[in-house]
Formats: sequence, C-alpha cells, structure tokens
Amino acid sequence: AQIWVAYGSEDLAAEDCDLLPLHFVNGDENKLSLKVYPGLEHNFFEVIDGKPDYGKGHWGDVINDYLEWWKNQGF
Repeated sequence: AQIWVAYGSEDLAAEDCDLLPLHFVNGDENKLSLKVYPGLEHNFFEVIDGKPDYGKGHWGDVINDYLEWWKNQGF
C-alpha cells in the first residue's frame, strides 16, 4: 500500500515525522510519500512570530497536493 504523509514543519506534534523514511529503508522506500509544508503548523496555517495566522491557511494547497498524488498512484 502507498502512504502519503503531510505535515507542517512548525507542528510540534510532528517533530518525529522527519524520521519516517527510516522505517522504509528495507526496500519499501517507494511506498512512502512525505510532504513537508515549511512554516506551517498542525492545521496548515502560517506561523508568524510563533503564533498561527488564521487568515493564512493552506488546506487548499494540501488537498490539491494530495489529489495530485492520488491521481499519479494509478488506483
């Protein structure tokens, strides 16, 4: 099965997501697609001065990226 993981780089709960590729080094590298959104928090809002800016959300970008990935999987 293919796995798509997306997270914001400013999401403290996702700090270990950078380690996910290590779980796929036994020939399963192509099963993981990891998408990091720099400067975004857990709900994909921009972080300004350490706080989420709720006027600058990026859920649309995330959904579009996921749909593009999904189309390319050939499911």
